Amino acid sequence: MADVMLGDTAARQAFFRQSIHNNLRYWQAWAETHLSHPDALTTERDGIIRALSFAMKLESAWDLDYRLILQFSSFMERGGHWQAWESLLRHAMRTARRFGKIEEEAGLAALLGLMLQRQQKFAAAIAQHRYAIKTARQAGNHYALARSLTNLGYLYIQRGNWWRAEILCWHALPAFKIADNLS
Repeated sequence: MADVMLGDTAARQAFFRQSIHNNLRYWQAWAETHLSHPDALTTERDGIIRALSFAMKLESAWDLDYRLILQFSSFMERGGHWQAWESLLRHAMRTARRFGKIEEEAGLAALLGLMLQRQQKFAAAIAQHRYAIKTARQAGNHYALARSLTNLGYLYIQRGNWWRAEILCWHALPAFKIADNLS
């Protein structure tokens, strides 16, 4: 570890910024070898969440932080770490908005909507999917738009509202086609 002069504010801040970047790179490398091991992920859950939360304070760390959130999201949902992960996703959405990353906010909103749906928090899931749809349209994020329309459609199928589900899924098709052509 480098020697840091605590009296030198600029050096201290640079050291902490670099430490946050290094920590994210550590978790990125760690995830590549451990994502298929649920026990290891469960053991490290709090450290992962802490690192992701800390990194949200730095705009320069946002891209890697966002990729790691997407990478860990499926595990956190399947592992039942819903309360902590919901809090992190909401924090990440606010952070994306603050940094002007509306397209990424839309993707995070879609993840949160799906997680709420899986928990059968239907009113909250509907509101979140609608927010994701609105945000995705603003950002021009066709994939998040299509995904949110489809997920809301599936939620309406679960609730027995077939007509609404059909309309939503019908609107999702062109968005998926556009998203596929862009990638």
